[in-house]
Amino acid sequence: IKVYPNPASDYLFITKLNESKSDVEIYDCYDRVVLRQELYHQDTGINLLNFTDGIYLLKLIDESGNIFNTSFCVIR
Repeated sequence: IKVYPNPASDYLFITKLNESKSDVEIYDCYDRVVLRQELYHQDTGINLLNFTDGIYLLKLIDESGNIFNTSFCVIR
């Protein structure tokens, strides 16, 4: 799984290994869920225009229950 660019400003892109369904959650630095979304495509862009500058945690869970965690920064 690739998550880029980091830091990001307008969009964050996620590239998965396949087209299977995955759930993505993004948390702010206060551990609040700021986005919850289902992904069905291998390549997905997430709009960050409503996100404030800061550090976020991205959690992706695939159909098999595997969990991928990473952090990214939003800087404008």
